[in-house]
Amino acid sequence: MEWNDFSLWAALILFIEIFCHFLRQRTLRDKNSRIFTEIIVLGILHCFLGISLIRVLTFQYDTGDRFILGIAFLLYLVNTALPFKMLRFIVSLCNFQEKKEKRITMAGRSVWLCSVFMIMLNFPFKFLFYVENGILQSGPLYIFYSAFFMIYSLFDLYFILRCGKALGKEASRALIEANLIAIIGLMFQQYFHLHMVFGFTLSIAVLVLYLLLKNPHAYMDEETNVFNANYFYTYMKDRKIGGKDSLLIVDFYNLISVSYIYTSHTEQKLVVKIAEQLWKMKGDSQVFRVAPDRFVLCVHNDHEMSELKAAIHRWLYQGILVDKNYVTCRAILAEIQMEHIRDVKELKAYTDFLIDYALTREDMTEIHDSDELKKQFDYETEIEHFLPEAIEKDLFQVWYQPVYSLDSKKYVSMEALSRLKHPKLGWISPELFIQIAVRNGWATKITQLQLKKVCDFIKNNEEILKDIQNIKINLSPCELLENGYCEKLLSAIHGSSVPFSKIQFEVTETTATQYTKETHRFINMLQKEGVGLCLDDFGAGYANLNSVLSLPYSTVKMDRSLLQGICENGKSSLFYRDLVTILKRQGFMVVAEGVEKEQEVELLSEWKVDFIQGFYFSKPVPEQEILLLLERV
Repeated sequence: MEWNDFSLWAALILFIEIFCHFLRQRTLRDKNSRIFTEIIVLGILHCFLGISLIRVLTFQYDTGDRFILGIAFLLYLVNTALPFKMLRFIVSLCNFQEKKEKRITMAGRSVWLCSVFMIMLNFPFKFLFYVENGILQSGPLYIFYSAFFMIYSLFDLYFILRCGKALGKEASRALIEANLIAIIGLMFQQYFHLHMVFGFTLSIAVLVLYLLLKNPHAYMDEETNVFNANYFYTYMKDRKIGGKDSLLIVDFYNLISVSYIYTSHTEQKLVVKIAEQLWKMKGDSQVFRVAPDRFVLCVHNDHEMSELKAAIHRWLYQGILVDKNYVTCRAILAEIQMEHIRDVKELKAYTDFLIDYALTREDMTEIHDSDELKKQFDYETEIEHFLPEAIEKDLFQVWYQPVYSLDSKKYVSMEALSRLKHPKLGWISPELFIQIAVRNGWATKITQLQLKKVCDFIKNNEEILKDIQNIKINLSPCELLENGYCEKLLSAIHGSSVPFSKIQFEVTETTATQYTKETHRFINMLQKEGVGLCLDDFGAGYANLNSVLSLPYSTVKMDRSLLQGICENGKSSLFYRDLVTILKRQGFMVVAEGVEKEQEVELLSEWKVDFIQGFYFSKPVPEQEILLLLERV
């Protein structure tokens, strides 16, 4: 047996080992994995045909020239398909748009079909290879076939280098390494006449791809042994987006509370139990863990979806058995029709939107994708896309709502509020665009733009604003944690020549409950420069008086929700009054927010509330309107 024979046997064994290990794992059904399987199969065929050809030629079996020619013909076809399959494998990793991927694939297929046509023409014309007296001979145009094979392989390498950014560093390195190994083997075989060595180097190249890119363990969640988020988005890119299938998202939003109730390891065991049960229930579906507390199941029809949701509800109602305890675990089930989704990025954002929407509704355990929800999501997505442009071009306006003093009977302060108008959608809810800005880390930029406008407004209207003690500007908790952000705010105020005392920053209860060293440093810097601090929305969240006293607030703004029922309900009235009394005894100035009725004003005046802010006096209005309002007083 010649050493060429040995190399092909070794390559065949290696290919079969890779193939068995690849299929032994939970089935990977994405396009890239299918192409990788086809490459392995072609490699096995290459080795099998090569071994058969060598055995026939070496031992000169009485098979006839046509049999040898047939084996050689099949071997050439397999070899010609390999560079094309590698091109498809590379393209499927690039995440190109569908049209671009089809265009590249069609170009590669055209070249491959030309080579197939050339090989088929070899039967009548014998210009590539022929058999004479039982010996396989090279034809006059064989050199062109070899050149084609080499050029196509080099083009694959060039394409990898060209698409390095789309592939990513890890994938690029693996593909370059594998292609170089295959090309070197091809060069040795073609130009040093070491027949069939290409099969062995090809098996090494495929092994590199398997270990670095297609090892199924890389697609599995280590903790639960279901598919992970990485494979979910790979799977969805080429199978489901825009299709008729559906996704069932199962979000265990209270999973973290389990660790507070049971032992520290219960949460981990519970996640494993959840994954095992969902995998049993799935039937023909795939199960993915896309977040620590979120699983996704791909479902093929409405009947399967209904049965699956019913089974999950029954299972959760019974409780999940962990360490001899039945653990109650709540979940939100969200159904998404894939025909509504354009790409994977939108899928992830839409999933988050649906779960957040369900969480804001009391006791909602199931949410269905609908045209109305999709429109709301598209609306919010458009706002999110618009915000960077609005920040860059400073398209925001600042409106002002006055604060009335019950003692001096005049306006003594104002709250500055950002407003934004979309060129097509009109005015955007401030709560919405601020929420989106905070989520994306843009809140600091918006506040800086707002502060500059406020400072200019104060400087340009000193006479009209002479009785206004300060203008309040809201700060989100994330702004208090950004390193160096306080210096930027103070620098902006100083640069405008506006007295620091004219600005008062408002922070919410959340800041008080998340008090940190960075917050302490931030507040101390503001206090040192004479910038006031107001606690906003007191009574809406979890802050208590200890939290209030932890920061040097000068003013506390009572949340508007506390006003509900104070004119009709004795308990509500007494609660509000006592809160005001306690705060005033601690030395705080108290602002009642959300006042709309005259009866409310009378009660608040009786309880010695210092300031009133609300629609009773004025809604938030643009600069010119607030100036007219102040001039009339």
